[in-house]
Amino acid sequence: MKKKIKVIVTGGLGFIGSNLIDLLIKKNFYVINLDKVSYSSNFYNVKNIAYNKNYKFIKCDISNKQKILKIFKKEKPLAIFNLAAESHVDRSIDTPYPFIKNNIIGVFNLLESVKKYYKNNKKFRFIHISTDEVYGDILKGRTKETYPYKPSSPYAASKASSDYLVYSYFHIYKLPVIIVNKGQLEQYKKLLPNGDNLGIKITYEEQEKPGGLPEAFIIGEKFIKKNKIALILGDNFFYGQNLTNNLINSAKLTDGAKVLLHKVSNPELFGVAKLNLKKKIISIKEKPKKFISDYAITGLYFFDNNVVKYSKNLKPSKRGELEITDLLNIYRKKNQLSADFLGRGGAWLDTGTMDDYYKTISFVSAIENRQGLKIACLEEIALNKKWIAKKNIMNATKFYGNCDYSKYLLKLI
Repeated sequence: MKKKIKVIVTGGLGFIGSNLIDLLIKKNFYVINLDKVSYSSNFYNVKNIAYNKNYKFIKCDISNKQKILKIFKKEKPLAIFNLAAESHVDRSIDTPYPFIKNNIIGVFNLLESVKKYYKNNKKFRFIHISTDEVYGDILKGRTKETYPYKPSSPYAASKASSDYLVYSYFHIYKLPVIIVNKGQLEQYKKLLPNGDNLGIKITYEEQEKPGGLPEAFIIGEKFIKKNKIALILGDNFFYGQNLTNNLINSAKLTDGAKVLLHKVSNPELFGVAKLNLKKKIISIKEKPKKFISDYAITGLYFFDNNVVKYSKNLKPSKRGELEITDLLNIYRKKNQLSADFLGRGGAWLDTGTMDDYYKTISFVSAIENRQGLKIACLEEIALNKKWIAKKNIMNATKFYGNCDYSKYLLKLI
């Protein structure tokens, strides 16, 4: 019987790492998952492979050279995929030191271990996973690997530094390394191509550099035409029994703008709306230092067609971006800004940080496991709305492969 190829994946309890492990196991690799188990680690991500005979988990920090060398000596891997990293731009701005320690010093220690192991294992390969953040603010088009590095945050700088460090080990010590940088648009297009599989139409436009949320309406002017429009932030998660009715009612908006509000215990972290006794918005404040309201403005907005014109007239803020708060204030001053409420039984989660992202995963997991139903199963929604037929569900299972999600879809038909 042919011997399985053994590889190591670092940071395998993260979202990307766990999906890579799942893919490698399906490709008949034997995978060793090295993860130090930090705030961004989640064993739920590997629950379907935890007891697979081709999978092993070892708690290990990549900075621990001695332990890494012992693992190399015992397991004799043919390659290592390095995904272990502190991530997220906002966290790096607040506390940059962990990013320097783990993304630079940690990678250095890992490379030192690899260098010793490689002396007696010339077929070994080191695959270092980077990020498109290292390119900074791209002026036009999506990122390409030929672009010069121009990191604009401590996170991006730490990843760029580790890339250069990995390259130097290739140049000086002749380590066989591969550095992978990847943009995001093609990943979205692969998962959600043009919408035919869901009975809807999906088109894509890119924001070439950070220009603020209202810039979306300027970029999408040809798409919007003379229609009203809704905007949702991609890292926002909404859940609630009356959510569908709220969305349907909000979509009936003909004039003005509407926001969805939700009560929070830490309003100083959000943009908030102050209301009068009639629940009318009288002022908006971004991350107020002093308490004015506990109603946070969520990342779901509804606008009439004037939003394009108003967005074009906005002036950039001190950080050089068009601000959604300024846009909402235009409608407020015209007495055309209304609010709807998610309600006490609803949930709104901002998944902008890895910590919040994993909290959302836990929330979804708890609900789905209890009810036996999927939250926001797009194919199920499309089938119930009669936008697609049962044959589309079968095609979807072929796309997703042999997994729990495909098994759920099969139950629908």
